Amino acid sequence: MNYWVLKTVADANGLHPPIAYGTTPSDARTIFGPVTLQAGTSYRARVLRATGDPTLPLEVIGGTMFKP
Repeated sequence: MNYWVLKTVADANGLHPPIAYGTTPSDARTIFGPVTLQAGTSYRARVLRATGDPTLPLEVIGGTMFKP
């Protein structure tokens, strides 16, 4: 699995579209990645947010499949 992990800086919901893979938005910091994607390979992109609940710390709030 390939990961590109971002964290917002000031605003808890600070990521706003459009977001281009590998280009860190100005209101975020890269925590891990990005890795180079392979043309013609299918990938799943998911957006998760922190919930504040230690039993379910992350919640999927969006996603899509894409092929570069």
